[in-house]
Amino acid sequence: MKNLVFVLILVILAAGSVFAQEDTIKHWVSGELDIFGVGVRYEYMLSPKISIGANAYTSALIMSGANVFNVIGCFYPFEKAFLIELGLGYGSVKGSGTATLVSKETGAESEYGGVTTTGFVISPGLSWKIDVGKQGGFFLQPGFKLPIAIGKQVPLEGGLFAAMFGYNKDEYTVKDQSGTSASFIIHFNMGFAF
Repeated sequence: MKNLVFVLILVILAAGSVFAQEDTIKHWVSGELDIFGVGVRYEYMLSPKISIGANAYTSALIMSGANVFNVIGCFYPFEKAFLIELGLGYGSVKGSGTATLVSKETGAESEYGGVTTTGFVISPGLSWKIDVGKQGGFFLQPGFKLPIAIGKQVPLEGGLFAAMFGYNKDEYTVKDQSGTSASFIIHFNMGFAF
């Protein structure tokens, strides 16, 4: 994992030096908040319409959430405020996936609708970047993203989930431990551009 992070940082720095701009704002650094989560974000502008960067966040909603590190690419169709992003990375997403459980006692199969999937994460999103005052400096960025994890699934267990869905790892095994999970995250970023 450390090697992957190091390689991603090198790619960002190399791309930034190849696509240098003239006297424009190149760096956007922000903190991210959602209802039950936090994160950090960095973007480097390659051109007025394209940026690359990194985003790490954690969100801990009861029945959905994510812990993700992404390399992001952003496209600004109108050159400034509105952006479409795609993140590719690694993490875990708790949410909409299902798992097939097999009873250890009877061998009967049942579907279980609450899983955490850990592995490769694709995270598309939309945001609106708002400069406060003159261009650059302090900015706000509300938006949303949809992290989708593809990898190993583990059913959510204990407390509320055991009461609602009847899963207990001592009574069931998971038939197929690979699949996908998705979560919807609304975020609000604040940061500085320079």
